Amino acid sequence: MNRIGASKVGTSVLFGVLFGLYTHHSRLQWNRLGREAYLASQGRHFDSYIAAAQPEFLTICASVLVIVGIFGVYELVAFLLSSASGWISPDDRSNAASGPSKSS
Repeated sequence: MNRIGASKVGTSVLFGVLFGLYTHHSRLQWNRLGREAYLASQGRHFDSYIAAAQPEFLTICASVLVIVGIFGVYELVAFLLSSASGWISPDDRSNAASGPSKSS
């Protein structure tokens, strides 16, 4: 696997672990606070965001911006992992040892 592919897999695993930790922490917090606090929070969320629908255009634009932002952060982390890793795949080593290829 080349360096870029390995860094993208590593970034995906890293984001998966971070999301899992966040979800676990959230569940522990709501478990500690109890059912009534959770239901009250969900009621406030519904009243604030769901009941008063936003315009469709605004929702689509905001969703596109969030997705582009998440993808940008993913690519940045993958690039940083790729640059910091310094891994050289076996194909790269054999090409480097044989020197530049000559085209005929």
